[in-house]
Amino acid sequence: MRHLNGIVPGALLLCLACAAPDQGDLGSLPELVPLAPLDWSGVPPSFVQVRGLELGPSEAEALPGDRLLYRIHLQDGSRSRDWLVLAELAGRTERSATLRMTQDGDALEESCPLWKCSMSVFETGQQDLEQTSLALPELCMQLNLFDAARAFEEVDADAPKPDRRMLGMISAIAMFQGWQENEALNDILREVVSPPSLTGALRFLLDPRFTLSPLLDQAEAREVVLAGRSVPVARIPLTLSIGGSVVMRFEVDVAPCSPPLSLGMGVLMMRGVSQSQADRQVRVELIGGRVATAATSQPNR
Repeated sequence: MRHLNGIVPGALLLCLACAAPDQGDLGSLPELVPLAPLDWSGVPPSFVQVRGLELGPSEAEALPGDRLLYRIHLQDGSRSRDWLVLAELAGRTERSATLRMTQDGDALEESCPLWKCSMSVFETGQQDLEQTSLALPELCMQLNLFDAARAFEEVDADAPKPDRRMLGMISAIAMFQGWQENEALNDILREVVSPPSLTGALRFLLDPRFTLSPLLDQAEAREVVLAGRSVPVARIPLTLSIGGSVVMRFEVDVAPCSPPLSLGMGVLMMRGVSQSQADRQVRVELIGGRVATAATSQPNR
């Protein structure tokens, strides 16, 4: 069983009462401008086939065969790079995970199966294709930052225990940890993240991990139209830290979990800027998705 908490070494803790990393002056993000169109020549057909988004029923569960396609764009001054990440839910494994969080001293814990998620990563400029996979806790496909933001907004100080929806935050951090543990995906993360300060770099040598911190108190409620359907969205600021120092600040648009969005924890768009280099910016955009059909869905394995 895989444990995600703050008790055993090498695991995660979500403690809402803990101090966040030193954020400094975060300021506001640059104006959002459309990205230049992708050149799809040379892109593998498996990616091209998933362009455009379709949605399943809002209450449906994720199924093997659900697919999502994301574009990751890095703009560093005049230099730019693009990656396409194609995720496909492969099936439930025999392993499990336990996600834990602590809020004002009260613990909330839940165990769930681990799913295998097949990942294909294609860098457009290099025509380079990598195949990899992630172990995805089932809870990550049920609760996300949208749910955590709603729970934070509706918090009941007299409730006997934390709102279960707050596990959506630890789900997001668990997913982020999964990226760091995957060599191909971590290579992208290290490429897009701006270098830390000297102090942060020294701390990073002792603890080589990134820290993702969602700022739920600054979440904004929005609504977008996806595949002809009106969908509620939470826009949430985040910071990414190395060695306790913020290196990038982001905002993410997150929708409720429903197929196939649940495979990507409802993330529709994420954009960020370096804390030290204003012309170093990254954008993650959902550009395609397919819901599993009877022909694509396979029995759990």
